[in-house]
Amino acid sequence: MTIKLGEYQRLCRRFKASTLILGIAGLIYGSVVNATPEDQAKRIHDRLTGNLPSQSILSQMVNLINTGGANGGYQAARLAIDNDADHSFYNVTLKNWASPWTNRESDAFADLNDYTATAIGYVRDERDFRGLLYEDVLYVGNGPSASYAVNNNNHYMELEAGLELNGDPGFSLKDDLEARPQSSLVPAFASGGASGVVTSRASAKAFLIAGTNRAAFRFTLLNHLCLDLEQVHDVTRIPDRIRQDVSRSPGGDSRVFLNNCIGCHSGMDPLTQSLAYHNYAFDAENDPTGENGQVEYTAGTVQSKYFNNDATFAPGYRTPDDSWANYWREGKNAVIGWDTSLPGRGTGASSMFQELANTQAFAQCHVERVFKTVCLRTPHSSEDLAQVSSLVSEFQADGNLKHIFASSANYCKGE
Repeated sequence: MTIKLGEYQRLCRRFKASTLILGIAGLIYGSVVNATPEDQAKRIHDRLTGNLPSQSILSQMVNLINTGGANGGYQAARLAIDNDADHSFYNVTLKNWASPWTNRESDAFADLNDYTATAIGYVRDERDFRGLLYEDVLYVGNGPSASYAVNNNNHYMELEAGLELNGDPGFSLKDDLEARPQSSLVPAFASGGASGVVTSRASAKAFLIAGTNRAAFRFTLLNHLCLDLEQVHDVTRIPDRIRQDVSRSPGGDSRVFLNNCIGCHSGMDPLTQSLAYHNYAFDAENDPTGENGQVEYTAGTVQSKYFNNDATFAPGYRTPDDSWANYWREGKNAVIGWDTSLPGRGTGASSMFQELANTQAFAQCHVERVFKTVCLRTPHSSEDLAQVSSLVSEFQADGNLKHIFASSANYCKGE
């Protein structure tokens, strides 16, 4: 993995600050009881930004902790998030947190792109984070000379190259991002088809390229519900919408299909039908990695990739449109926690990813991920689990993930 110089410097800065604090934690902080308000303020700031606060910010944070009662640490965390001089919560913490979702390698040092920028924008603006998967929104930079383009990533690479570093002037992911309708940026979506970061250029390049669009579903499940296909495997669902490219007797043995293949495809294929009009178009001969490709949306016409290997099992399901149904609302996958106010079926990608975003699993996944990012560990004690459960309920009420970051930092401030 290659790490760009700017990312390396930011990582080193964050690592240096964290190591300084964590390395002397036993001496300075001691137990929760012995940690002073100043110690707690420094820890909150470090966990959220990767660096120590200025004396002015430290004084304000200490005052909030001293006078704010039970809510003081939370208010101190909110102050740290938006008043750090280097904007490191946005430029470093959130970028490294969201970047792995944008590529198949889960590379935290991938180039800034429309997917990452949009995730950061949702947190910054305290938008309902569930909309990240289905709303007609992308965040773009306010300042780069290169405009947003459907066939390259130059706009975001210029934005990233100018991120503030050690006080140098430049761009900031706190100040220089603005929300725009995705349909106004991508002509292909002028008549519909936009579905948040799922149909962003970065996501399309990674997950809608070639293949059969099942990758877009699998990686969304993995990155936003913290579930992989093995965990949702259920052989009891009706297999009537499994596509023609899936053999019903792999290697001549139908038991393989009945005991294995059917467990994923019976639920996945009816859901990925929602992406039947989406594709990432590129010149495979002259641009084999798709660096200059772009999102394609053919409203009313199913992409030819849905008929790849259709002779494998000709009597199988032949996709006619982008209607979808969720067969996993019943059976073992009911534990995912589907929103009963939604119909469980519909047309198009946006409605299907809304189905995923409004699950208990989506909320649980992101709350636990934030807790681990801020507290530097997975929740394990009864107190941790109670805190996570409370934060999940709060997230489900409004989808405000910035609140979850601040609350987690407050919870871990005395460790």
